Amino acid sequence: MSLAGALGVMAYCGLCFGAAVSRTPIWSSLVYTLLLLALSLALLGVVFAPRSSRAFWIGFASVGWLYYLLPTLSYSDWVNLLPYALAEWLKTRLPESSPYIPLNCNVLLLCALAGGVFASALDARRRQEARGAQGQAPPTAQPDGL
Repeated sequence: MSLAGALGVMAYCGLCFGAAVSRTPIWSSLVYTLLLLALSLALLGVVFAPRSSRAFWIGFASVGWLYYLLPTLSYSDWVNLLPYALAEWLKTRLPESSPYIPLNCNVLLLCALAGGVFASALDARRRQEARGAQGQAPPTAQPDGL
């Protein structure tokens, strides 16, 4: 991730926490809309990003959309997952009138970023192994008795 990307994530997280503190529906709506925009743009990144950064976008989009769509499954399937448990724990620490959406969006974004970083690391490892396999000479046969 670039420095500009990291600053964008920090700005979004600040917006989420600001929305949680302000407790107005317009801020919650703005955070939710920006999150859906980020997930949708991640799909474009999967298709159109350069090969070197495509793995990040694949991880970001797949983990982000999976996290977003998990609540459509039965409640018992997703309630025990760590990100939802973390969001629920944060919800209990806020005043009663605080909106839940910004916190859940923040946790979703962090999980999607973790998926992107993990996918990038896997891709870098795969490329390194492929380069190592190309640079190695084929093994020579050892005579029997040595």
